[in-house]
Amino acid sequence: MQVQVALGRDMRPRFEVPTVGDDRLSLQQAWGLEDFLHDHRQALHFADIVLQSLPLPLVVLDANLCVQKANRAFYGTFHLTPQEAEHVPITELRGGDWNVPVLRRLLDQTVQRHVCFGDFEVIHDFEQIGRRTMLVDACAVQLEAGKNFIMLTLEDVSEWHVQADEALLQQAASMDASMDGIALHDPSGAFIYANKAHAQIYGYEDPYTLIGKHWSILYDPEEVRRFEEEVMPIIERDGRWRGESVAKRADGTRFPQELSLSKIASGGLVCVIRDITERKCREESYARLAEIVANSSESIISLDFDGVIRTWNKAAENLHGYTAQEVIGKPLTSLTCTDHVEAVNRYLDAPKQGKGVSFQTRRIRKDGREIDVAVTFSPIRDADGKLIGTSTIARDVTEQKRHEEINARLAAIVESSEDAIYSTDFRDIVTSWNKGAERLFGFSAADVLGHNISMIFPAGMEEMERAKLRLDIGPRVKHLDTVRRRKDGTLVDVSMHLSLIIDPRGEVIGSSRIARDISERKHAELARAREARRARLLADAAHNLLSSKSPERIVREIFAQVAPEVGVEIYLNYLVGRAGNVIELNSHAGISEEVAAQIHTFAFGRAVCGAVAQQRRPWIISQTEVLHHRELDLLRAEGIRAYACHPLIAGGKLIGTLSFASRIRQEFSQEDVEYLRTICDFVALAQERALYQQNLEQRVLERTAKLQESIGELEAFSYSVTHDMRAPLRAMRSFARILLADYRKQLEGEGAAYLDKISEAAKHMDELIQDVLTYTKIIRAEVKKEPVDLDKLVRSVINTYPHLAENAGAIEIVGTLPRVLGNAASLTQCVSNLLGNAIKFVPPGVKPQIRIWSEDLGAKVRVWFDDNGIGVEGKLFERIFGIFERGTQGPEYEGTGIGLAIVKKAVERIGGTVGVESQLGKGSRFWIELCKP
Repeated sequence: MQVQVALGRDMRPRFEVPTVGDDRLSLQQAWGLEDFLHDHRQALHFADIVLQSLPLPLVVLDANLCVQKANRAFYGTFHLTPQEAEHVPITELRGGDWNVPVLRRLLDQTVQRHVCFGDFEVIHDFEQIGRRTMLVDACAVQLEAGKNFIMLTLEDVSEWHVQADEALLQQAASMDASMDGIALHDPSGAFIYANKAHAQIYGYEDPYTLIGKHWSILYDPEEVRRFEEEVMPIIERDGRWRGESVAKRADGTRFPQELSLSKIASGGLVCVIRDITERKCREESYARLAEIVANSSESIISLDFDGVIRTWNKAAENLHGYTAQEVIGKPLTSLTCTDHVEAVNRYLDAPKQGKGVSFQTRRIRKDGREIDVAVTFSPIRDADGKLIGTSTIARDVTEQKRHEEINARLAAIVESSEDAIYSTDFRDIVTSWNKGAERLFGFSAADVLGHNISMIFPAGMEEMERAKLRLDIGPRVKHLDTVRRRKDGTLVDVSMHLSLIIDPRGEVIGSSRIARDISERKHAELARAREARRARLLADAAHNLLSSKSPERIVREIFAQVAPEVGVEIYLNYLVGRAGNVIELNSHAGISEEVAAQIHTFAFGRAVCGAVAQQRRPWIISQTEVLHHRELDLLRAEGIRAYACHPLIAGGKLIGTLSFASRIRQEFSQEDVEYLRTICDFVALAQERALYQQNLEQRVLERTAKLQESIGELEAFSYSVTHDMRAPLRAMRSFARILLADYRKQLEGEGAAYLDKISEAAKHMDELIQDVLTYTKIIRAEVKKEPVDLDKLVRSVINTYPHLAENAGAIEIVGTLPRVLGNAASLTQCVSNLLGNAIKFVPPGVKPQIRIWSEDLGAKVRVWFDDNGIGVEGKLFERIFGIFERGTQGPEYEGTGIGLAIVKKAVERIGGTVGVESQLGKGSRFWIELCKP
């Protein structure tokens, strides 16, 4: 072990004494003499030589800090003698001249802890040498017998500090142009230097006005007290302090400053200040902005230019479900739906170029739910205007977008609707007008927007309709059928739905209206009513026509009924004369006898009626002035404008002609022409029958043949009448359903029940008519017999008919059904009716079960249909195959009573028979027997 003397800071020597574990070093070990100096006296002598030769003051203290030994440099520097110093505590030298509290604490710690310290600066006022700055090094050593000592090395660095202070003054002068305020204070706190910036910051024009003044003039008393009690002790301890304070300008105004204080060797201070008013404003502004951002309801995120998240406010957390810790440092695209990432990356380029951009995209919340967001990217700049990142504000527009889509769909529906949809404000000023309204009324949107809706009302109807709506105290949606005026002045029938528009306060601010052109419906209603009326007229007249024996009376009576219905005033009825090539006027109405005499007889091919008789086809003439015939010339003089002439043919034989004419109508519609043709067919039959009756004795055989033919025609007529009856029934049922659908709430009680009964009755009547038509068709149709694959036919019926296909699982076909001689259409009708009855007529709660099998009877085949239904009483076995006969009368089983009659008639037409075996309550077995092919 040895004491090493090394050069310390600024080439000053210093001691470094190593220690090993807890062992204390002896002086011999410290000085490294143990190996070669065995004589204690020699060692001490050598050490003294070394001690005295050192140029720095060095003193050895014992454990009580008493001076044991000092070198010449120590005595010379501090003007002491060995007699004055040795064995005297260092703190008592020269009457306490060395009593420095900081030094005493360090020396005590050195003794107690056996440690070393170095380069410790002590500034002290010595009595003999004045104020000096000493650099102190101390090391604990141990002599023999456990004696502890301190070797204390002292270096006077006062001159260095003076030079440093002078250099600092020179440097401060060179920094006079600095923007920061720089000042020097002496140990008392008085200004010894201030640059121009320092003076200007405090509001002084000349820095020399501060020289000699105490720094406290720049602060309020509270701030001065804070410096003295808090800041100065820190400077004494650390040599420097840096922080902020509030200073006072010359005019008394206050401002925030950033302050740096450093202690200099002379005991004074270097003060560097900076006015941070602007920075504080920015910080306050940033703080306010940060507070706004933190508490904003909008999601506000900042990104770097790589799109990485740097900040994340509470609203962003609420919107996305992630906390700031979970997303900061991650790319924004990690929150973006995959199909939107590319677009977002493109938008991120805009802030890099100093541009903002707004768009909509889709993001994924933490819970996996996708949301639509409206996003704004804006560039972020620093205080110097440099682009440093991207600010993104996002708002959840999922609901808004949904409403926009709904509104867009509604707007598209309204705009593309075939119905006229328009709205008005509370003053009836038109505020919207769709394409349907343009098509219906002929007015464009530009024609009506901003104008009163009364422009589409017919004259005198507006006030009447308003009064009706005011009296109608009902729901907010009102309906009426009314009339509106088109742009061209024509009127149109419309079905109008009016809805009140209510604002959030519950006040009516306008109305929305939907109008539909019901002209065709009105015409159809009129046509159906006309058809029903005409059908009734024909039905009422049929018996009278066929029972009348007078050809003249036949036409006269029916004309009285037809004239007001079709709108005719004239008729001319010609019958074929005895010669067979002329027609003679039989009866007439609406013309004078003089004119009648002039047109009494025409040869075939002459005039209109003669041409119709010859060609056996009707002539329908409108605007009679177009043709020039003698007959028309005479009628034209009577004012005739529309003329229709039909041949009267019965059984292929021409009976005559029947003409209808009008002075009022310009022409006959096709519907009128068809109706007149039907009338003429009736008249032809009736007149043909009357003529037969008049010559009954002479032409019995011919009359019988004609009568059979007439019966066939009547059957056809009955079929036609029955078929035509379905149209008004369907109309009746449809309107009953419409009333129930639109007005059931208003018709609660008996009204709705009656409509239900009307609908059901119409349905039942329609089904009855269909069955009658089927039955009639089977009777009248020509049946062609041919081989039929019965197995394939039955399976096809089961799979094709919906009510059978639904119960296909309940139908079992045993084996393979054979081929039979029959007619596919007739057999299809038989099978579907038998299976339909088997499914329908089962007890409540019982699932139908049906078995079908065949029995070979030699030349014939019997096919059985076995069910688990309600059964049939034995006395009804024959009757149930009659028309309008039913095996049960219960209301729970619907039916027309014609189904089995159809089965029987169809089977008989193809040469087969039908029968049943049954017990009431135990099911039935129907069979049909057919020939083999």
